[in-house]
Amino acid sequence: MRHIQRHDPEPILQRGGVGSRSLPRTLVAAAIVIAALALSTASALAQSEYRLAIGDIVEFDFLDDDQPPQRLTIADDGRVQLPLIGGTKIADLTQSEALASIRQAYIDRKLLVDPKVNLAIAEFRPVFVLGDVRAPGSFPFRPLLTVEQAVALAGGPSTLIGDEQSRILQRTALRSSIEAIDADLARAAVRSAGARAQIDSLPHIADEDIPERIANLVSPRFLDEIKEIQEKIIAVDSEAFQSEKASLETSVSQAEQEIALLNDLATNQKKAIQYFQDEVDRSQILKDRQLTAGSEVARREQSATEARSRLLQIYYQIAQANRNLGDFRRQISQASYNRKQQGWAEYQKQQTEIDKLFAQRQSTEEQLVLLTGWTEADAADRSDPDITYRIRRWQNGSYATVPATAFSVVSPGDAVAVVVERPRHTVPEAMDDGRQTSELTKSAGAAVR
Repeated sequence: MRHIQRHDPEPILQRGGVGSRSLPRTLVAAAIVIAALALSTASALAQSEYRLAIGDIVEFDFLDDDQPPQRLTIADDGRVQLPLIGGTKIADLTQSEALASIRQAYIDRKLLVDPKVNLAIAEFRPVFVLGDVRAPGSFPFRPLLTVEQAVALAGGPSTLIGDEQSRILQRTALRSSIEAIDADLARAAVRSAGARAQIDSLPHIADEDIPERIANLVSPRFLDEIKEIQEKIIAVDSEAFQSEKASLETSVSQAEQEIALLNDLATNQKKAIQYFQDEVDRSQILKDRQLTAGSEVARREQSATEARSRLLQIYYQIAQANRNLGDFRRQISQASYNRKQQGWAEYQKQQTEIDKLFAQRQSTEEQLVLLTGWTEADAADRSDPDITYRIRRWQNGSYATVPATAFSVVSPGDAVAVVVERPRHTVPEAMDDGRQTSELTKSAGAAVR
């Protein structure tokens, strides 16, 4: 016992029921409880003084039944649709005033003698945060929400020039965009050169058809790869065209042979007709001498007539074969024309694409130059930006602008406008007159190439 007393500096406090170590914890717990009660009281007070408005959602409940509460939205006319009595205006009333008005409405209509009803605010109108913030938009309202807290919900003020990480990401994205544009320029140039090869019926792309200013933007290896792919496309297209052309030329040759055979057949048929006509004449002489019957003359005349009909059929076949020959020749000409026309159309399309890509590249380079200039100016001036807050609030039937500070309390439906005034930096000279030859442009473009 003596040993314990010698090492215990506060035996009296321990016997009293509260040790010296437990006393600070008790005080902290008490402080937390008091703070929570104060916050809850302030929140309840804020809700009790709040006047309902259009867009708020309330919960209405009959306390003497087993049905769940109903969620009702205050409409544009300030009314909610209540059971049994319909539209009842509660806008511009506090929660307690709205509850009293609803109870009185049931009594006045003699529906209930002593209505046991309850009305609670379920959801306030959202708060809108606009302007120089990272994620502008609408956010749920809660009592005692300050401007600073609302801006924090929107990601905080947007100070891109003062944000080194954001600047690095922007410059990286711009350089990547320029690299992608350069690759697209090389592809467009190769496709344009491929179109010229198609027009001239060449199997390969001529190096002089690729502009040097584009070829210098990418590595020779990358350029050779896309040229190889484009030449394969040219080879496949040329093979298909030559196959179609050869098929048509074969049809032309067959049609010409058919016409030649039909002409020979027509010549022989003419000889047959002449033979049959001679037979008719000889039979007629024999008939006149009464050396043959008249039926023999008629038979010979019928044979001659059939021979003439056959000749007409041959002439018709010759005409049809000539039409087919003309169609095949026109198809060959049309295929060649279409191939050249497609080549010129593709060439013009790629030239337009090249012009558009160069304009896009210039614009991206200008953005990179401007951002680099701002970065250098910002590195020399690290002063904090000025942040101004304003609240646009619906008051008396119209919107009013209310000056605010970071600690101003917002109301449901408020629009918080944030303006970040950054230090004014001098714009690089290269951006003043559109010139792209400054040292800043060269340094920005060096990383791309």
